[in-house]
Amino acid sequence: MRKTFAILALAVLAGCSDRSAQSVDPRVADASRPLVFLTHPTEPPCSYTNEAGAVVGTDVDLARRIAAKMGRELVVESVRFSEILPRLKAGTADFGIATITISDGGWNES
Repeated sequence: MRKTFAILALAVLAGCSDRSAQSVDPRVADASRPLVFLTHPTEPPCSYTNEAGAVVGTDVDLARRIAAKMGRELVVESVRFSEILPRLKAGTADFGIATITISDGGWNES
């Protein structure tokens, strides 16, 4: 039996406490800078590469909605699953979504 879960890893864009006491991350403050979204496109309908070579799917649709809500352009990058968290920690991406498949044999990258 296989279960597929979408793992959503969001970079923290703003704190929950009083913003007057916080410095604003310049990447967030610069609305002209696109949001960089990472995904490992191997699991339709969540995220996959179509015949034209574009990364599409419900994960990408969600990322586009987030960017639109923020009034930002979106850059979609196809990466290996293992690159997503290190890239978020390094600050070279803003958020990512990837699918992990869990089966009787354990979990693995899709």
